[in-house]
Amino acid sequence: MNISHSRFNVKEYVDACEQSAKRTRWVVIVLVVACVLVFTGFYNSLNNAWMLQRIRAAYNPYSTFVEKKLNPEMNPAFQVKIHEKIPQDEFREEFQKALVRSYIDNTYFIRAPFFGIAFDINDLGLIGGGSLIAVLVLLRFCLSSEIRNLTFSFREATQHEKLYPFYHALAMHQVFTVPSMRNQITGRLLRIAPKLVYLLPVVIFSVGVAYDYYTVLILRLFSFTDNWELLTIELIFLGLIAWLSWKCHRAQCDIDDIWETYWPRAFGLRSRVVLLDPFLMEFFKNDSDVNIALRQSIGLSP
Repeated sequence: MNISHSRFNVKEYVDACEQSAKRTRWVVIVLVVACVLVFTGFYNSLNNAWMLQRIRAAYNPYSTFVEKKLNPEMNPAFQVKIHEKIPQDEFREEFQKALVRSYIDNTYFIRAPFFGIAFDINDLGLIGGGSLIAVLVLLRFCLSSEIRNLTFSFREATQHEKLYPFYHALAMHQVFTVPSMRNQITGRLLRIAPKLVYLLPVVIFSVGVAYDYYTVLILRLFSFTDNWELLTIELIFLGLIAWLSWKCHRAQCDIDDIWETYWPRAFGLRSRVVLLDPFLMEFFKNDSDVNIALRQSIGLSP
């Protein structure tokens, strides 16, 4: 977007900052989707996942899990023998086969949306970790661009004495940032919640890595000798994801700090030119009081 430097057009600067914030939001959406897919893959592979418990109940001869689906008490015809089998038994066999087929297709193979490919669940740590790292890198670049645009725009608005309309016009476009506004009280939880999204990848991936190590080292379902390379790569990926997540979290905190820095000036509690100490801000209240005090200090009339 072309912005004129000789004048300050509030709409042009608001649109430019909004575009950078919109890029960040789209990458965050992709990050959340990736986290959900990784978490779903890890969860489905657990020994106590719901799908596996349904299979155990379906194959348990003492369980009435399958029979209750037909409600034989209300439909006694299902218990009438036809061709040496009653419909209830045929339903049990078909239900068991369908459950096993669904479990294998959706647990041992992960299908990536948009790409149309599937990969083995044991490769989720490698492929999922690499995907999270790629998305976090993109997110870090988007946040850095947003910080630069926001800082430059606020400085220009201050120099052209358009800070108040620019601040409030841009604040109304924010989603993950909750700026201070006149006559509005924002809860602490509402300010903290958006930042927790950036820590979601490290939490989810650490759970998956811990379960992989538990499966190999404690349960001994797989040989450590055959899988130590994969486990080592997962641990390295976890470190990178933790570092990138923290950098993104800090970048979002920096964006909040920028808003908090310019809010007192936009609200009239801070000088637009000279940065006063906090107690002086509260004492003088606005620029007019500061001008009067400075003129009196050098012997000029107010």
